[in-house]
Amino acid sequence: MTDTSKGAVFNLSRADDKEYLNRHLSSLKHLNITTTVIGNRGAILIAHALEENSTVRKLTLEWNQIKNAGAVALAKSLHCNTTLQTLNLGDNHTGCQGTSALARALEDNATIETLSLRSNNVQVQGATALGRALSAPNTRLESLDLQSNKIEDRGAMAIAQPLASKNLTLRELNLGGNRIGYRG
Repeated sequence: MTDTSKGAVFNLSRADDKEYLNRHLSSLKHLNITTTVIGNRGAILIAHALEENSTVRKLTLEWNQIKNAGAVALAKSLHCNTTLQTLNLGDNHTGCQGTSALARALEDNATIETLSLRSNNVQVQGATALGRALSAPNTRLESLDLQSNKIEDRGAMAIAQPLASKNLTLRELNLGGNRIGYRG
């Protein structure tokens, strides 16, 4: 991966070395590791680095086979990290448990403005947890992408409820491809 603004190269194979990872992340504002299949192991390493990082504002981890454990680790880092504004986990496998952990983190995190969980099998349980997060006073989420997640009517209603009364920040919501009928 390359940070084009400085020409620095980030070698993911050395990411086990926490010092190496922290040193390289300390100069980046956007870390994009898309379609590299880092899995849970890579997500956990990045999550640990994010706990101490104060420069990365945008993290893109699309198409990396990140599952529940990786999403839970990233969620834990969001409790500490106060600079990350955009988190893109599109097309992974976070499932409802990983999504629920991320939603709980959003309840405390006041910096995440954009979250993409497109195609992550969020389901009704994950959508319900995200609905609770949207009700939290600290949530600053402006854009939420939940396309193709089997959310169905109940999940859509759980997300819509806080939008009607409590949430004043969300401006963009993608619920396409979620088997939502007229009740949702």
